[in-house]
Amino acid sequence: SSLSIPSGSVSYRIPSIIRTPHGVVVAGADQRTAIANDAPNHINFVMRRSLDGGRTWLDMQTVIANPGEGTVSISL
Repeated sequence: SSLSIPSGSVSYRIPSIIRTPHGVVVAGADQRTAIANDAPNHINFVMRRSLDGGRTWLDMQTVIANPGEGTVSISL
């Protein structure tokens, strides 16, 4: 599968990508599920991995789930 933007979220922000010494490519981003703003917002940190240098990608995984409801949010 290609590294396309998965549906079901309003936006993805603050992308990052690294390549390990063993050639695994890891791409991560903040997943904004309800609104594109910072707080208060439901923000997850998600990642996808490629084991073949970026040609194909494994399914997205949630690393950190933060509901960020009301005045309590990930950015406070």
